[in-house]
Amino acid sequence: MLEGAMSVNRESNIAWELVECIRSHLTIAELNNAYVNLGVGEFDSAIQASMTVVERERLTVPHAFVEILDTWRALHHPDGPASERLARQIARCRQRSDPEAADGPATAKRV
Repeated sequence: MLEGAMSVNRESNIAWELVECIRSHLTIAELNNAYVNLGVGEFDSAIQASMTVVERERLTVPHAFVEILDTWRALHHPDGPASERLARQIARCRQRSDPEAADGPATAKRV
């Protein structure tokens, strides 16, 4: 059960870790935008934009980090279009990072 709001410090750590995790897959414009968002405290925007890149590039993230992202999503986007998009993106990460998943693509890139 999720209670309370995630601290800004925790959200900051998630955003920075995700951006650093996928940094080599970002275009120059995406990287600049990510660092601007991180610098001004727009962690939600940085995470959502990064998840779009994860989905576009078919990247995987460590399983434990997928769980952290899903907890963040449930706290910050419990419903609505953003929640649905993030849930779909996180589910795809989970499938690609699970070696037992039968439908996970073999071409997923590990970051």
